[in-house]
Amino acid sequence: YQRRVHGGIISPDGTHLEEASIPTKVTDLDKFKVLSVSVGLTHMLVLAEDRSTQKKKIIGYGDNSKNQLGNSDIKLKRVEISFFDDKIPYAVFTGSYCSFVACNAEACGITHLNAKCQVHKTKITDILFVNKTKLGITEYYCKKCVPDLPNIALAIRNPIKNLPEAKWPELESLIAFSETPQEYTCTKCSQIIKGAVYQNCDKVIGNTICESCFMRTPSIFEVNLYYRLANPSISTKPLPILPVENYYQTKNEAFSLRLSPIYQIAFPENEIDK
Repeated sequence: YQRRVHGGIISPDGTHLEEASIPTKVTDLDKFKVLSVSVGLTHMLVLAEDRSTQKKKIIGYGDNSKNQLGNSDIKLKRVEISFFDDKIPYAVFTGSYCSFVACNAEACGITHLNAKCQVHKTKITDILFVNKTKLGITEYYCKKCVPDLPNIALAIRNPIKNLPEAKWPELESLIAFSETPQEYTCTKCSQIIKGAVYQNCDKVIGNTICESCFMRTPSIFEVNLYYRLANPSISTKPLPILPVENYYQTKNEAFSLRLSPIYQIAFPENEIDK
């Protein structure tokens, strides 16, 4: 009979735990300021800040047989999880055999494939604005261009599937001048919109928001496309509806939750109604 050690120091070769019967300092964390620790059944996550660079790191210890530490090596180990190096994590959580890391959403580096800003010539890693001219030319703009965007453009938060081949309406021809501009009320803050107007492309009627509310909505909660009118005095012809399923991978479910790789649940609409 060999007693199983559930806590201790990982051996240098990563094959077993060396028992530690008294509190033992974890010396490999000396260069870090430990911010948070979460312990699973046989693994542990540490959120730490490098004392010299102030960069936050996620460090994992222990069993990786179910990918708790984020890679395919199943030996007991200590690993600095490099996936989070370009992000700003602020909390770690562990289940028995799973791990979760919460990050600042604005720092997650969302990148729109093959989209470079027409003005700044840089990759677009936040909101993408699209304009299709009468000549059929597709132009991309970043958030820095907001004050100088065309009278009408498309606003996209999250990367869509196959951006270079996406089909966009020709936007300039949708502008129609009117002597009596329409008055818009933001459906989120209920204020009269005085600046740019954002209208949902998937359900244009009834979902109109102001620029301030649009910019404040976290990207993870918003996959719809929007038309952006530079100001409320711009009138348009009926705006084409752009079904979201033409631009994103979707499933016909009213509610879906997936915690990869071991847990998934989905409810169709009729179950929600019940």
